[in-house]
Amino acid sequence: MYIDVALIDDFQKRYPNIFIGSDIENIIEECGIWYPTIDSVRAEWEDFDASLEEICSTYYFIIDKNKFRFVSPETFWPDVEEYLNG
Repeated sequence: MYIDVALIDDFQKRYPNIFIGSDIENIIEECGIWYPTIDSVRAEWEDFDASLEEICSTYYFIIDKNKFRFVSPETFWPDVEEYLNG
């Protein structure tokens, strides 16, 4: 699984004491609303001309088994906080 460098950097800034590795993969599976396609993000934005570059500069992304998945930081971080405190 490839994890967006921005997501890893932001994670390390917010939670410097949590190991980046399998821990972050578990968090990714449990937190946020992950959009499975570019078109699903475009539909959420109601902007069907949004480019991959625009989406990747706004949302975090992972590539898993040659498929992109996208998550908004606004939904991801509150879920991470709840996951880590719960």
